[in-house]
Amino acid sequence: MKLRILIYSILSILLLAVALSMCGVFFWGTTSYTCSRCRAIKTKITILGLPIPIMKATDYTRWYKATQPSHRCYWCWCGSEREYSLHTMALGCGRRHEIWTLPPDIQQRFIKEAPSTNVATFYALLESKDRNDQMKAVGMAGRHVDPDYPLELDAQPSDTPNPHSPSAQGAGGR
Repeated sequence: MKLRILIYSILSILLLAVALSMCGVFFWGTTSYTCSRCRAIKTKITILGLPIPIMKATDYTRWYKATQPSHRCYWCWCGSEREYSLHTMALGCGRRHEIWTLPPDIQQRFIKEAPSTNVATFYALLESKDRNDQMKAVGMAGRHVDPDYPLELDAQPSDTPNPHSPSAQGAGGR
């Protein structure tokens, strides 16, 4: 009798999962964000519509928290989202925030070396909703460290990858 109840329960759950999947309900999804200041990574996993944030500190995060004043995180989207059901995987892409094109070591060097007024301007531009302002911030930090650092706003078409970006340097980045 108990075995029969267990089998019916498992079959009912599987049938419900298949029915929901056929209706377009995704069981699991994921997307990531980074803080523009401390560069912590927040991955948002969604399971059956319930969001579960997972925080990851990076080397930059540990350096920032040890040397800079406390801050309120400004989360910047990575530009993609994946969702999974029983028979489907969906990938949604959009325009990612420009912080993802700035390697953390260049940002760190800029924060260490630049005058505080430049750092304040950098964050104001980076945290703007205007993509051109974000690109100016990345260029400001990049050119402070390397005068030949490409500024995509005035030097490259949008489909040309930034050679300093982590994606252009392989999976591990800098």
